[in-house]
Amino acid sequence: SDRNDFSVVMKEILETDKSLYVRDRAAKGMHVINRDNKTIRLHFSSDDPDIRLFAALYFHYHGTESDLPSLNAALNGESVPDLRHEMTLAARAIKKRVEKARQERLKREAEARERKRKEAAEKTQQK
Repeated sequence: SDRNDFSVVMKEILETDKSLYVRDRAAKGMHVINRDNKTIRLHFSSDDPDIRLFAALYFHYHGTESDLPSLNAALNGESVPDLRHEMTLAARAIKKRVEKARQERLKREAEARERKRKEAAEKTQQK
């Protein structure tokens, strides 16, 4: 429902808040709401460690394989220990999701091959 649509609040803040700081944070929040991974990757280059942490936390839960190069580059250049830790956790989480998806794909492919093999065997027996 519109009542629970956080993007409405963020848009209102973007359009009406007098504070540039608040509007900037709202804009970054909209990137998350819109799941704009490409733009969120740019947050790793922010001078603000809170913004970099925000990006690491986002990618921990929503990162994809294509986000890993940016995340790894940010990790290699990060000097704040807590941020390095969170970026490491995010990279591990992404790798785990990628591996799980790969295993699921391999399982589906094996099942499809097995179905085709059984169908071919049944056709051979019917002849």
